[in-house]
Amino acid sequence: CSIPFFSDLVLRLLDHVGSSLGRPEDNLPVLNPEDLFDEPSYQANGALFWPDLSPFQEKMPEQWSALSGGVWQSRPENIRWEQESGQLLVDKAKCGAMLQRAATMAMHLRSLCRFLPGDGGDKDLFQLAWTLESRSFAMAPLPAAAGCLKPDRASTASGAFVGHTMVHHSCDGTPYFLHRTIDKHEDLWQLHWEVVAKPKFQDMQCLSLQRICPDAKVKARIVPQHAEHVEVHDFDRYVGSEIRTRFARIVAELLEEENRRCRSKAKARARYKKPRCCLCWCCRTALVPSWSKAPIVKQSRTHSADWVPQTGVILQEMLKGITSLVLAVLMGESMQGANGRGICLDD
Repeated sequence: CSIPFFSDLVLRLLDHVGSSLGRPEDNLPVLNPEDLFDEPSYQANGALFWPDLSPFQEKMPEQWSALSGGVWQSRPENIRWEQESGQLLVDKAKCGAMLQRAATMAMHLRSLCRFLPGDGGDKDLFQLAWTLESRSFAMAPLPAAAGCLKPDRASTASGAFVGHTMVHHSCDGTPYFLHRTIDKHEDLWQLHWEVVAKPKFQDMQCLSLQRICPDAKVKARIVPQHAEHVEVHDFDRYVGSEIRTRFARIVAELLEEENRRCRSKAKARARYKKPRCCLCWCCRTALVPSWSKAPIVKQSRTHSADWVPQTGVILQEMLKGITSLVLAVLMGESMQGANGRGICLDD
């Protein structure tokens, strides 16, 4: 693990005062998260975490010793599942020491990452820090479900389901968070959820993360361990169809704002593209025939946003200007300068 992952979630929690909910941008709340602050398990412990897909794997004594600074030789009793840090609820007033411990461990993540599960990221530092400080925390009892579009692959021993989103529940089993951990940047204006695979068992791993290749740290898809280990439900019935209505309203507002911004940029570009007179630009007192609208020089914008003359256009427009002056002399036309004074050429 040469390049460990390090999020700013710990620092965000340290910046907050009182209770706070940590959540990244790819995690969509289904319901109002404020209701979670009244959860009895959170009120009792000051911290509420959510489990990941996999149980915390057993390690060698020296690995536990490295993670704990020589305190542990085996897995502590309260660390059973890997932690999913897509959301976590923390009361800073009660958990300041644990957050400081997690921040200290995060600063040494490069040394600790090879002993941590998964990709060696900082997601499990929270439950490790709480345990090192001998403080309890609440873990949501239900394992994560998975959401995706309707399966379209051939059925295998693990079934046809292929997911890209983790569905997390509150302590009473209500679907609460949709954490899109895979394909999170594809078609942001659409909800890519039609079905949900819910684990049938709470004490065993029912869903797993398959990778593009065994040694690659690139997430590929969420699949059942076995087809019989999950129940596939319709998304709208399991999570609720209200989220589609709210999401559509938000998308409409964002698209309208984007269109308004594009129209403003188009108007600005059109204003900058108006031809400019080289003579007036240079000396402000140049004489141009009042009836002549031919510009002497056109200008263009470079990548550095500076206005520069187009060399190929200069000669062409200068010839037009000279021709205009000659015609003005031949016709005895009055000349109008930038200072507004008129001059007769045949005087």
